[in-house]
Amino acid sequence: MSKKKSEENSKYDLLTKIMSYAVIFFMFIIFVVDRALHIILPHKEHDKFTSWAKDKNNVKFAFARLIIFTIPISIFKIFF
Repeated sequence: MSKKKSEENSKYDLLTKIMSYAVIFFMFIIFVVDRALHIILPHKEHDKFTSWAKDKNNVKFAFARLIIFTIPISIFKIFF
């Protein structure tokens, strides 16, 4: 009886919960890599994860920085 009651109280199914945890984990990995890139960009401010994740512009710029720094490394790995 209590199992049925807990299933009724749950707003999200199992797949939605798993996907949300995966997205949060992926965003945290991007945040950590972006913080590592900030070592060579000292003029940028360093936000906390919660404020970084809420601001869409910060997330977009983090992805852009990641791609910009990954392209030369990939080209170097391909040719050398």
